[in-house]
Amino acid sequence: MFPPATPPFDDVPVFGTFDPARSWRDRHVVYAVVVDDAGRLLVVDHAQQRLLPGGGINAGETAAEALLREGLEEVGQQLEVGREFGLARHFFDPDDGAPPRHKLCRYRQATAGAVVGPPSEPDHVPLWLPVDRALSTLTHAVDRWAVSLHVTGTSQPLGDDG
Repeated sequence: MFPPATPPFDDVPVFGTFDPARSWRDRHVVYAVVVDDAGRLLVVDHAQQRLLPGGGINAGETAAEALLREGLEEVGQQLEVGREFGLARHFFDPDDGAPPRHKLCRYRQATAGAVVGPPSEPDHVPLWLPVDRALSTLTHAVDRWAVSLHVTGTSQPLGDDG
C-alpha cells in the first residue's frame, strides 16, 4: 500500500518503486512541457540526467509561480505558463545520498518567452530536442508519460491547478 497523498493525488498514475521500509518525504513539484513551433521539446541536462524544466513548489508559491521561478533558474528563460494537464506520483530515491522523495507531480503546458541569461543554477544546460529524441532520452518514466500525454493532446480530469 502506498502512503497517503493529499487530493488530487489519490487516484493518479504511480511511477517508481515504493519500498514501505523507507521513509519517503512528500514533495509537491511542477514541470513544464514546452514544445516549440519546430516540434522540439525543451529539456535540461543536469547531473547526468535529462529532465523537464521544473522542480519543487516552495511554501507560499502556486504551481504556476514555482514554474516561472524554475524556468529562470534552470533554463534562463521566461516561461509563459499554460494549463495543467497531468498529475502523477513518483517515488524517487536519488543516488546522491539525499532522502527518498514521494513526488506529487503536476505537469503544465508552457511556451518559451524571453531569454534573460544563462541558468542561475549551476550545471544546468537547456537543450531543444526533437520530441521523439527527447522521449527516448528523458531520465524519468513519469516525464516521458507526461510528454506523451501532451503530444497526443490528452489530459486527466483535474481539480484545482494552483
